[in-house]
Amino acid sequence: MFISCLEAILQSDVPCKTVRIKDKDHDFITPLIESLLGERNRLGRTGHAEQADKLATRINHLIFFERSKRLAHMADASAKELCNAVRKSTNTSKRTPNVTKLLADPDAVNQYFAAIVALSIVTPVYCVLNNIC
Repeated sequence: MFISCLEAILQSDVPCKTVRIKDKDHDFITPLIESLLGERNRLGRTGHAEQADKLATRINHLIFFERSKRLAHMADASAKELCNAVRKSTNTSKRTPNVTKLLADPDAVNQYFAAIVALSIVTPVYCVLNNIC
C-alpha cells in the first residue's frame, strides 16, 4: 500500500520531462525556466500569442527571482565584486558582439538602411523602364 501511494504521488507531482540545459545558457536558467521557454516558443509558433505572452510574463518573474536570489549575498560586496557577479549573471564578458559595434555609430546604421531603401525603390523602376521584369 505504501509503494502504490508513493507511486501515485510521484506520478502526479514529479515531472517526467527531460530538459537539456546547454553550456551557453545563462546560469539563472533552471530546468523549469528552460521547459517554460520551450513551451512559450511552441505556443508562439502555433499562433497562440496571447497564451505565449502570459507564459512570458511568468518566465520573466521566475528569471527575476532566480537572478535576485543569486545576487542576494552581494549586499556587502565591493563595487568590483558586484560588477563581476552581474557580468557573470548576464553572460557578458569584455568582448562585445559585432551588433553593438555596428549600432554604436548611428550614421553608419542610417547609411546602411538608406542604401537598402534606395535599392528597393530603384530596382523596380529600372526593371520597368528596361522591360526586364
